[in-house]
Amino acid sequence: MRTFAPIAVAAMMLAGCGGGPTLDRWSKASGVPGFRPPVLYVGSAPAAAAASDPLTIKALPDRLGAAYVVALAAREKSSKDLRAAMAAAFNTPGDGGGGGDLTKIGRVLLLSVQRAAFRPGDRLLATTISIRPAGFRFTDYTLATTDRATVNIGAVSITDQRGANLSAAPGPASAIGAGVTAGLTASRSATGTRNIINTTELSVHVAPDGIEAYRSGAEGQDLTGNTLIKLALQLPADQTVEYTVAAPHVTDDDGRPLPAAKASLGTRRIGVNPAADLYVCARLSYQDRTIVDDSRAHYDEGRQSVALRSDALPWSPYLIVPAQDIETPLWLIMGRASPLLFDDGLTTEMLTFDDYDNARMFLAWLGRARTATLADGVLMTGAPGAARALTRFEGLSVRRIAQTRGVSAAPTCGADGRAVFPAS
Repeated sequence: MRTFAPIAVAAMMLAGCGGGPTLDRWSKASGVPGFRPPVLYVGSAPAAAAASDPLTIKALPDRLGAAYVVALAAREKSSKDLRAAMAAAFNTPGDGGGGGDLTKIGRVLLLSVQRAAFRPGDRLLATTISIRPAGFRFTDYTLATTDRATVNIGAVSITDQRGANLSAAPGPASAIGAGVTAGLTASRSATGTRNIINTTELSVHVAPDGIEAYRSGAEGQDLTGNTLIKLALQLPADQTVEYTVAAPHVTDDDGRPLPAAKASLGTRRIGVNPAADLYVCARLSYQDRTIVDDSRAHYDEGRQSVALRSDALPWSPYLIVPAQDIETPLWLIMGRASPLLFDDGLTTEMLTFDDYDNARMFLAWLGRARTATLADGVLMTGAPGAARALTRFEGLSVRRIAQTRGVSAAPTCGADGRAVFPAS
């Protein structure tokens, strides 16, 4: 009996695995359009649990949250104080109790590469998406994901996975608009007789002044699809405007108005960046394989004549955050000619509220109490530096402060990807 060496048998098996077609979706195709460059889309959505979000009791596990409530109940004297303490953000070292850095905007960047025209058998082999911010910085990068790979910088891990989910829901309290959830799924399958390594590579470099997102593909895979990057946008500190925000305590536990001697506003200072449309300049560099066999008789990648094409799209502007998405809602009480001010004994500042119901409640109390003097300060009217105590309580109304600068024109992107805004 004739015998074969193990190495020879293995070689014959491997040779047999490479003979059969693996992509038999078409044997021929007609009416195939000519080549057109791929298209890049760039956008973003509010990020869940961004590093800039204030941490509250809602983020705690059930048992820890229950223990925290018990501890608060033992400290607070009334049910109203307990409710306020439960709703308040946790103070962290260095935050001054301000409830988070409002100049940081948690977002999930969505980078999408799509085909302008479908050509069976063509494949994007590698893509590099370059992004430059316009008037802000990137920070707090934690996660990048595609439909097949995830890079988790927080856990220092890279996962080749069959499915990934990244939720994008409203993050900071200042964010306006519904959140979205991006669910990315994929499956590993091998058909035919030849082994296929079905994986892609994702590499992301995030710096304050730019992002480079590189993807390389595998046999049978086209790199069209989405890449999501979770990070924060840091707005310029020199544009921050400070406000005095009140949390009025003007009723007792039963909802009855307090006398002026016991009523207080409990003011705090916050820094807010006036909202503006946020743009990036971005471009796509790519390597594409296109079938050049005129007969188009085979769509198995092992039996095609192909040409490699390397090119890049021009730098282009993309609106990633509309101004109204990052506007900080603030309200004031407007008098006949000027907003109300509050003198706490140290400074006299415009009085604002970050909750509309609180502003209405205080206005109702003020209309009944008809006094400018509270336990922690005096209500004033007029220009700062020449203000006087409030004496007229008719005609007061709650108005929203216009935080949005308005829709801005898109910048021009230079050859280096830097944005140049038109002169205002």
